[in-house]
Amino acid sequence: MKLLWFLVPLLVLIGIGWFTLWKLWSAAEPTVQKPVEPTPIQLVATRELESFTKLKRADLKLSSGTPESAGPSVPTVEELEGRYLLVKVDDGGEVKREMVAPREASPLLSDAVAVGIQPTSLTSIGGQLQVGDIVDVVPSGTNQSREPFENVMVLKVVNDAKAGDKGSGIPVGITLAIPRASRDRFAAAAANAGIVVTRKILVAN
Repeated sequence: MKLLWFLVPLLVLIGIGWFTLWKLWSAAEPTVQKPVEPTPIQLVATRELESFTKLKRADLKLSSGTPESAGPSVPTVEELEGRYLLVKVDDGGEVKREMVAPREASPLLSDAVAVGIQPTSLTSIGGQLQVGDIVDVVPSGTNQSREPFENVMVLKVVNDAKAGDKGSGIPVGITLAIPRASRDRFAAAAANAGIVVTRKILVAN
């Protein structure tokens, strides 16, 4: 009888222990709630935009929020409206400031034709020419007018992807925006004697 009184509490304790272990083992692991990163506000295209499209108000919108909540790093629609896009942008793709030509270049592009030139160290400024640069183009021949083509915009610079770091730095293709009225004179200068591209150097005061 004494043994029975001893075994009953022992069995109860063992049962409670097994039940507790089973509950701990079967309980789901606690989930850690990761903080939700806020979606950055961007200026995006409302449709697919080709290179050198003159941007209209309807072409751009903020992905969310308001101009005040976007912050200074995000351009506004008013800032880019009327300027020319330098690259192709998909529908919903982000439009950044560096993807758009300066406002002062708009008159240069409004009545211009795209003309390809032969890349050399003289026409690519030693490989430093970049899309969006405003340059002067000077005919290099002696038997023709040396009148320069001023304020010409660089539309495209195609580099040789196969050359890598071992390349000369000279691109394989350059496209310039030449005023329509100067197209024939530019073609003659490029074909007969070659041209030299110059870029103004800004000196800080």
